[in-house]
Amino acid sequence: MTENLPINDLQIQDQGLVTAVGDGIVYAIGLENIEAGALVIIESTSNQQQYNGMVLNLELNQVAIVLFGSDQFIRPGDVIYRDAAIVTIGVGKNVLGRVNIV
Repeated sequence: MTENLPINDLQIQDQGLVTAVGDGIVYAIGLENIEAGALVIIESTSNQQQYNGMVLNLELNQVAIVLFGSDQFIRPGDVIYRDAAIVTIGVGKNVLGRVNIV
């Protein structure tokens, strides 16, 4: 027996494919609604692990993602999913006077 889920319970994830990897940078296609600073999850087919990264550069036909770790097991064709979060930095009185604008 299958269960019908309300449409509000479904989460649609933006996903894409790795096209190239090098020097800790992953290039991917298919992430159509992605924005700079978005966190992504890369599923490696080499070792069945997940790796995290952040979208750094938006280009016309691809996006560049900086990896939070080694790119040793990331290969072209691996699937990338957008995470729900965007990189943020908390700001409060403790930061006041510690940021230098050059």
